[in-house]
Amino acid sequence: MGTEADIDADTLREEVGLDSLGLAELAEVLRVQHGLHVPEEVLRGTVTIGDLAAVTAGAGSAR
Repeated sequence: MGTEADIDADTLREEVGLDSLGLAELAEVLRVQHGLHVPEEVLRGTVTIGDLAAVTAGAGSAR
């Protein structure tokens, strides 16, 4: 895994360790700590960090 400087919107989520377990944990953190409900199946449909940013931004604007 690279440094933060190596991560951009096109970085694959698996490259930064976000496998299925990581996505489940991310969904919980988003819900508990940020009040965002992003279903795990939506997170699993993402490929890149940019995709993740887009779905979380969408969840935040839907509140």
